[in-house]
Amino acid sequence: MSDKEYIKKLEEALSESLSLNINWTEESQKEFLNFHIRYYITINEYEKVKLFNQMLKQFLGDNPERTPTYLLYKAILMKNDKMYDSAAYYYKINIDLATKANNYKHVLESNLGLAQVYTNLGNIDSAIYFASNVLRLTGDYTYTVGLLNANLLLYNIYKEKGNRDSTLKYLEAADVLKDQLFNN
Repeated sequence: MSDKEYIKKLEEALSESLSLNINWTEESQKEFLNFHIRYYITINEYEKVKLFNQMLKQFLGDNPERTPTYLLYKAILMKNDKMYDSAAYYYKINIDLATKANNYKHVLESNLGLAQVYTNLGNIDSAIYFASNVLRLTGDYTYTVGLLNANLLLYNIYKEKGNRDSTLKYLEAADVLKDQLFNN
């Protein structure tokens, strides 16, 4: 099924579930929204991400700005819109909130997002710091895609700086992670 067919079926199913007054639990509604936001991020459909994040904001009620999930998606949207300073602001807030909520995946994703934002802003030292955080913090949590992206980001930074030892180190690590991802 193509992405467009999937999106059409999803929209039909959503409309049907609303018209049937299906009684979903709060958790299942949140999972539904999160799943689709992640899906649309994966296929780079950021208008759909905005729509579903707005739905998530309405669902969360009074204070969505205190919710790591909402803030992470907001930062991703800002980064996509090249609003790097705003994205960095939301990623930083999210690291604090996600840490307090023991949501380590969001902590890792926010560190990687900050590394990417700082790379785009030309703040290479901060990019290295936050990408290295992803590598350092991943010990107890499997985040292979994030590790791969952090290693590739560090590889590119050190390649540009002409640091051959570090370039090789991060390229080799990325190669191992690619094998893990694509050979399973």
